[in-house]
This record gives sequence, structure tokens and C-alpha cells, in this order.
Amino acid sequence: RRVLIAAASTGVIAAIVFVWKDDAGFARFFARVGLRAILSGAGFLAGAYGIWRARATVQGLGPRMVSGAFLVYGLLQLHYLAVAIYEAISQRYPAYVSYTGFLDILMYFLMALGTVIWLLENEQKTAMQAAAQIEHLAYHDTLTGLPNRQLFLDRLNLAIAHAHRSQRRLAVFFLDLDRFKVINDSLGHAMGDRLLQAISRRLTGLLREGDTVTRIGGDEFTILVPHLQHSDDAIVVARKVRDALKHPIEIEGRELYVSTSIGISLYPNDGEDANALLRNADAAMYRAKAQGRDTFRLYAPAMNAKALEQLALENGLRKAITNGELLMHYQPIVSFATSRVIGVEALIRWNHPELGLLYPGDFITLAEATGLIGPLGEW
Repeated sequence: RRVLIAAASTGVIAAIVFVWKDDAGFARFFARVGLRAILSGAGFLAGAYGIWRARATVQGLGPRMVSGAFLVYGLLQLHYLAVAIYEAISQRYPAYVSYTGFLDILMYFLMALGTVIWLLENEQKTAMQAAAQIEHLAYHDTLTGLPNRQLFLDRLNLAIAHAHRSQRRLAVFFLDLDRFKVINDSLGHAMGDRLLQAISRRLTGLLREGDTVTRIGGDEFTILVPHLQHSDDAIVVARKVRDALKHPIEIEGRELYVSTSIGISLYPNDGEDANALLRNADAAMYRAKAQGRDTFRLYAPAMNAKALEQLALENGLRKAITNGELLMHYQPIVSFATSRVIGVEALIRWNHPELGLLYPGDFITLAEATGLIGPLGEW
């Protein structure tokens, strides 16, 4: 801006001065031709240098065309300055200069065409970046940046195909953080989100380059290990993951301790498609939780039968209240001193239509896990 203001001011002053001076031939010529050549030459050369300096970020045919046209046009303007000085000294005008006007027109054309190409390339680059961002959002978790369920299933299907051709094994690990809800409820969701991000980074840094870590949702993660020599290798990986997550995670000066329950399914023993392997790893994870948490379990076919049984029991429990299947039993509380009944303990029983009378040990844990403990307590 300052250069343009200075050039315009110089032009105005020179015009005013030279209007009243009839004998300022060379000075007028230098101001009209020389200064213009110096300013335009320097400006175009600076523009060419600036585009060349930005070549790491400004790429494509358009910028190269504009930069080349700027360079040639800047040199051409300085050439006109040299011609003007030569003419003023020798009083002779080089004949070839009459043909350089064509070069001027060619440079104008290249500048305009290069600018149009540059704009089109920028538009295409922006569209490609937007498409890549949309694709990334479609296949990655927004909180952790890890692949999501869809991308995990795609990679798992591909790994199954490779394992089938090479007659090799692969393992799917299903992780669920223990007592994560306590941290979320006590410290807030923002702290819970940062904890999930820290765990994601720890899991990613723990595994090999060819492995895939995925956040399925909430506090659930999956890991795909596509190349296993032996089934026992899956146990080694599970131990490594479990032990790594035991180390405290420091967030905002607070040390947080988490553990995880891990279920493992193996190809081809525990399923021959992605959905079956994921489902069976999930079942194994629930068995790990039921057997004390902070541990891992390999899938066994009986787990699905147990899971189906639990699902049927859960569905029945949801209907038990409205169907009048719950019973209240009272257990007397007797004072040893007086041998008198001083109170009673209220105990719930479930008169299941198919399984008969069920005691709390058969369904209270299920009620707590599914959120039905509240309605049962109110009943």
C-alpha cells in the first residue's frame, strides 16, 4: 500500500512540475518511462519471487504460469529502462524494440490464463479437502480420531480375506472400561472425554502398525490384530493391553486409575465373518466382567447360550412388574434378648411363568446392569 501511494504521489508531482517546464525533456522522459519501468519491473519480480517462495504450499500449473509471466514481464520492464537510458545517451532507438510489444501481450495473456487456472485449481483443491474431511468424519470417531465401527468392520472383512488365503489366524479384542461411569458422573463428562482420548493414545502407541484400534462407542474399544502365529499370542496381547491401562493417567494434575475387561475371539475358530467375531468377542467381554473385571476371557460357544439366556431373562424381567409376577416375602427379625419379633426384612421373589420361583441372586445383578433395579426398588 505504501509503495502504491508513493508511486501515485510521484506521478502527480511529476505531472504538475513538468506541465510548467517546457525544457524538461529528459527529466520528463525519465519520469514517464524510467520510473514506471523501475516500479513495474521491481513489482513483478517481487511477485514472481513471492510465488516461488510459497511453492511448498502454492502448487499447480496456474501458480507456475503466473510466476513465470511475472518474471519475464519484470525483466522486460527493466529492459525498457535500459533501452530508454541507451536512447537518451546515444540518441538512437534500437529497431528490435518495436517487436517486443508482442512479448508484452503474450505475458498479459499468460498472467490472465494462469490466474484463471490458479483459481480453478484452488477450487478443486478445496473440494477435494472437503471430500476428504467428510470421508474422515464418516469413518472416524470425532472425539478420539480413531476408526469407527464401520471402518473397523471394513478392515476386519479385509483381514479375514487375507487370513483365509494365507491360512493364518487373527484376533478381535473387545474392551470395556471398568467403572468408567463413576469417573464420568463424579468428575464430569469433559474429564471423561479427556480420559477416553488419553486411553486412545495409549492403545494406539501400544500396538503394531498393522493393528487397528477402534472406539465402538461410549467406553468400548475394539482391537484387530490381523497376524497371529499361535492362539496363545492373543493372550500375550491381552495381558499387554490390560497391564498398560493399569498405569495411572494424569489429567489436569489428577491421577486417574482405570482397568478394562477384555473379550477375545479368534478367526477361524470363533467365527468366519466380521459380525460373528465382533459379537463373540463382545460375549467374552461380558463374561470377563461377570467374573471379576480387570481381566480377559477367550470366547467359548457356551457364552452365546448364556447371553441368550440372560437376554430372555432381561426381557421377562421388564414385563414382570406389569404382569404381576413379583412377590413380596417377609423375613422376621427376632431379638435374642426378648425372643420377640421386632421387625421384618422385605425380600423380593419372582414367580417366573416358566422357571418357577426365582430368588434375588438369580436376577438382581441383571436388574442392576440393565437399569431395572430402580423400578424394582419402587415396587
